[in-house]
Amino acid sequence: MSRPLRLIVVGLSAVIALIYLLIGLRVLEVVDTPADQTSFGLIAAGAFALGALVFARANSRFVFGLGVGVVAFVVIAYFAIAPERSPEYETWGITLKVLQLMLLMGLGYLAIRPAGRIVGQAQIPDRQHPVDATTARTSAESGPAIHTNPPV
Repeated sequence: MSRPLRLIVVGLSAVIALIYLLIGLRVLEVVDTPADQTSFGLIAAGAFALGALVFARANSRFVFGLGVGVVAFVVIAYFAIAPERSPEYETWGITLKVLQLMLLMGLGYLAIRPAGRIVGQAQIPDRQHPVDATTARTSAESGPAIHTNPPV
């Protein structure tokens, strides 16, 4: 499950970066004084784009946990700063917060998920190598492997 979820996390980060880029380029207006949104939008776009790249490459619970902290800070800061700006809340800001909460949940799961399943005393990693259909069929048809030593 972690691989598809990582792709979702990367996609959410990329979409959030794109929205922030549009805010920074003033294609989308989120405050009454658009000059204030340019640097903020471009910095936030760069941060979320970098996050998407890191989440695509890293498979570390520490990295995902760090992402949880950063995204949680962004969400909390939005609601803390909102009363000081005009308008306090707008469609794109709320849309970004919904996407960021989804991202937060995905990163949270990736940060706390078990590294692999434990079977007996052996640790089985999350990534399993695909089995060739021919090999699987041959193994199933032949039954368990029985090794015998030839008589001497």
